Amino acid sequence: MSEVRGPIPEGEIGEEKIKAKSEEGEVKEEKIDAKFEEAKTERIIEFDSSLERVFRVSLSPDLKRAIYCGSNNEDERLTIVDGTEVENFEVFHEVLWSPDSMNTMAETSVEMTEEEIEENREALEGVSGLSDEMLESLQEIRVTSALFVNGEEVDRSNVFSNLSFSPDSKRKSWTKIVPDETLPLATLEKPIIDGVKETEVGSQCPFVVFSPDSKDCAYGIIKEDFGGMEEFTEIKHTNIVTSSADARVIRGEKKGKKFLYVKEGVFSPDSNILSYVGYDENTTRIVHMDEEGKETEEEPLDVRIQELSYSPDGENIAHVRDFGDYHSDRTEREEELEQLFVNNEGFGKKYIQIDNLTWSSDNQKIAHRAVVAFDKGLEKVCVVENEVEGREYRKIKNITYSPEGYLNYFASDEKNQVVVIDNVEYPLGPINEVKPLRINFEVDENGLTSEVIVAIQKGNEIVKKNYKRITTEAEKKAISKWAFGESDVDDSTESGIFD
Repeated sequence: MSEVRGPIPEGEIGEEKIKAKSEEGEVKEEKIDAKFEEAKTERIIEFDSSLERVFRVSLSPDLKRAIYCGSNNEDERLTIVDGTEVENFEVFHEVLWSPDSMNTMAETSVEMTEEEIEENREALEGVSGLSDEMLESLQEIRVTSALFVNGEEVDRSNVFSNLSFSPDSKRKSWTKIVPDETLPLATLEKPIIDGVKETEVGSQCPFVVFSPDSKDCAYGIIKEDFGGMEEFTEIKHTNIVTSSADARVIRGEKKGKKFLYVKEGVFSPDSNILSYVGYDENTTRIVHMDEEGKETEEEPLDVRIQELSYSPDGENIAHVRDFGDYHSDRTEREEELEQLFVNNEGFGKKYIQIDNLTWSSDNQKIAHRAVVAFDKGLEKVCVVENEVEGREYRKIKNITYSPEGYLNYFASDEKNQVVVIDNVEYPLGPINEVKPLRINFEVDENGLTSEVIVAIQKGNEIVKKNYKRITTEAEKKAISKWAFGESDVDDSTESGIFD
């Protein structure tokens, strides 16, 4: 590691000690002044005081609304939306907020109605080849899943996935499980998309994605021919895709080329190009589909590809290559086999796992989370920015860049939670007392971040901590000269690191 950033000692908020090796191999220590200071802490949401425990808290992007689960003195679980208990709403599995903070989608477990229970029993009676024990177990199922939009139930299914809102918050989509009429007990996945009258069904729907302008939507669908119940069960339990699979990407009325598997759908920032990954029997390739449905394929590779990500200007596209066994589970190994690629050029070294690719707004920086080692079965992770590794932690989440391009994220070790703002740690509290939720920014008239706002759950309330920017006299003078066109700094366009 080029730098190891240590925690802020008690009483030294605003300073950070950095240890780095010099060319002679000696360890030197220096202090770097923080660019932000904690200004104030205030409560923004208080939970129901009768609840003994509050969990699964989901806070809106504007930090004004929350959905959460709780348990009261009788240990009965309930869910609260904007302070109101939602009837029949059990503990939710996933909550998604629209970008404008006005709408929510949530999947939750619910008890089946008597009619649903009877339908399940009747369906099972016509299935042959099941043992008495298996039949009895399936007949005793009393729980299914429900999808709620703004606290009201809109759909039921065994499982929901691919919940998403369009960037303008006006459209939504999800994928639900539907019965396969041709094979008893078999199920298919069907995407539901606002504005699309009919969608295709298949054994899997790997993704549904809206374009940045919210006018377009695309999804992947995989259709497989099963040889019967035995083959169906084996495939479903092992997630194998048969050689007869027909996997395609569908964009409006346009269908892409046939593959055995498709994944990682992502639109370019201008919404013109849909890029995705197509799998054949032993090769993988990135495919680009334009608005007319015409596809351009990149060179086939014998590695897995994941984490497709466009830079904000659309000029660069990054992805992660997995050099491990083509059919292995990437989450169950400890070898350094994954590497970041930008415009098909290797970028940095290999890690056990790479994810959460994040671009700065000026397109010149890219950061990601990296698993660097395992210790007693637990991950040791760090944030890597343009090949430079940060300090190692147990967990890292919410990696984001400020408008001017400095890195921010939540991190925790065995005991404490911190927020890292521009490479400086600020303590939040013990991991068993604090849950980090969101990082927002306030921007001044010059386009610079004036405050970083950090929202956390602390006991039975949500609080936000404001970290105010420290502006030096030299910076104030530079900003003033720039604002009046007197700056002597050359602001001409320079070649970027990815050009």
